[in-house]
Amino acid sequence: MTGEKIEADTELMTVFSQQVAVPNIPAPLTQRLGSPPKLTGLLEGIGMSLLDKAATVEVNAYLLKVTDEVHGYATKVGQAAATYTAADFASAAKLVGSGAKLANQVVSLVKQGAGTSTGTDKSGTGDQTGGDHPSVDKPGGDKASGTLTGLFPDADPHPAV
Repeated sequence: MTGEKIEADTELMTVFSQQVAVPNIPAPLTQRLGSPPKLTGLLEGIGMSLLDKAATVEVNAYLLKVTDEVHGYATKVGQAAATYTAADFASAAKLVGSGAKLANQVVSLVKQGAGTSTGTDKSGTGDQTGGDHPSVDKPGGDKASGTLTGLFPDADPHPAV
């Protein structure tokens, strides 16, 4: 897992939160906290014993603080991974619901379009390839079929395309 970013990667976040091990406070450190300072001997020895006790207390407090922070960080990363995973599932469910809604609307529009195209030509006379064309007035007032010959008498009724 070295060198990999775990930002929003729920699998790596979960692995990280499970693999972070909080070290135990060393046993000699806790034993030294329980023993009284040595007040016998030379003044320098007594001073060093008191200094050793003070340093041991500070080191113990620091290790407890770091241990709590590491444990809290691992817990927060695990909770964030669970939150991201739940949000991903919620988003996926919402997306599926929206997709189904869209599919229903598309099916409805297709049905409406199919109903409209079949409903406009019920008589079957709207065929443009043959059959009757609407009449057009000739310049002299006579009616002719809807070909170009009625408007333009010299025009070819079936021009080559």
